[in-house]
Parts: sequence; C-alpha cells; structure tokens
Amino acid sequence: MLLNPDLEAELMRQVARGLAAAGCQSGDGLLVGVSGGLDSCVLLNLLLELPTLQPLHVAHLNHQLRPAAAQDATFVRQLAHRHRLPCTIGRTDVRARAIQDGESIEMAARTCRREFLTQVADRTGYRWIALAHHADDQAETVLLRLLRGTSGTGLAGMRAHRDGWPRPLLETRRAELRQYASGKGLQWREDE
Repeated sequence: MLLNPDLEAELMRQVARGLAAAGCQSGDGLLVGVSGGLDSCVLLNLLLELPTLQPLHVAHLNHQLRPAAAQDATFVRQLAHRHRLPCTIGRTDVRARAIQDGESIEMAARTCRREFLTQVADRTGYRWIALAHHADDQAETVLLRLLRGTSGTGLAGMRAHRDGWPRPLLETRRAELRQYASGKGLQWREDE
C-alpha cells in the first residue's frame, strides 16, 4: 500500500501541534511509551521524523499478562536499537497488583505504567512523556465512563496533554494510523 502524502503531512502537523500545545519545545526531548503495538510504533516513527524534538528515549513496561509479553519487550528493544535510541524495559506483575489493591486489571495496568514511566523520566531527566492514545481510544474511554455512570466532567475523556504527558495522536483515527504504518512499511505487534 502506498502512503498518502496528505495523510503523512497531516499526521506530522497533528503531532507537532499536539506537542507544542503541551509546551514541548525544540530540543526538549521526549520519553516515549512504546508498547510495540500499532499506535505507539506510529507515534515513535512520527517523532523520529520531527528532528527538533530529539532526543528520544523509548520506555516499555512488560505487564506479564499475556504469553507474548516478553516477545513484545524484545520487539521494542530491537526497534529502539535499530533507531539508535536509548531504551528502558521494565517488568511488573499487574495481576498481583490488581489483587493487592482490589482494582481491575485495566486500572492496575494503568497505574503500573504511570509509575514506571514517571520513574524512567525522573531517572533519565526527561520532562515530557509522550503517549500514543488516539481518537478511537478516546471514544472507548468516554463510553466506558458513561457505562460506569460518571459525572459530566468524566465524560470529557482524556486530555490531549496533562502535566507533562502529551497525547499528540488524540485526534487521529486508528484506521489512519494503520494506513500510515502500512504505507511506511512499519512493523508492530498485534495483541492476541
């Protein structure tokens, strides 16, 4: 599949605009949360093409929830190595954390990811932690909050940036990310 140059240009504009709105400036550098999935691989590739936002540091947390989780971590480590980027891989037992804290696996995973990424940012001196949430994630978040009976403010969904955590793909649909990735010949891991 050939890459639509208009799509590529629009995604580059969205990422640059999203990071600028968060306060990221040229040379600030970014810690990039990379799961190995489509979304984070596209975000990393777009950031590599925005040289003013260097240096980048890849961070991946193995949640130990799926049989392929260790392979995901290996994939992310190899991806970072291929692009000559520093990479930090962590591991945590999310299931045990969920039981310990009496919360859902999803909430425990989110908490563990935030803690891990914050620790990596603190240790490496990165101020910004870029995440690859996109428009379909946003719709899913709002729907889940609606089903849980949240208040009006909870229905607002995820913010495009908050406290050093920009989500520059929040306006982008997953289908557009897939089209971009296919057109660029990117590889990613599928969650079984």
